[in-house]
Amino acid sequence: MDIAPTFLVAPEEIAVGGFRGIIGISGERKGFVFVSAPRTMLRHLVLRLGEKEADDALIQDVIGEEANTISGNAPRMFGPGFMISVPLIVEGPPQRIGIQRDEDIMAYVIPVRWNTFPFQPGVSLT
Repeated sequence: MDIAPTFLVAPEEIAVGGFRGIIGISGERKGFVFVSAPRTMLRHLVLRLGEKEADDALIQDVIGEEANTISGNAPRMFGPGFMISVPLIVEGPPQRIGIQRDEDIMAYVIPVRWNTFPFQPGVSLT
């Protein structure tokens, strides 16, 4: 796995791929955690996990679990005042990803490559 330098963007400028797992964060801070990955990568991941077929339900489970794993660490890292939602799974181009438009809120995006597949986990908090 290769990890490129993290960069900041406005939430409405996040470039997204085939599937996204998005988890809202509320409590002391508000925002979201997301993972964006192409269908092909998720299909290969499902098959490497031992499944015989990679149908849409399994692909959605994998992207949701990736987002859940990342956001599940928020209370441990930032304190117990964080509450997370269940994953929202989105396929295809979104209307937008993020929270209300605010010039002061940015999203940290981490470009990652697994095998030949690019994907992006990220976080945006107020």
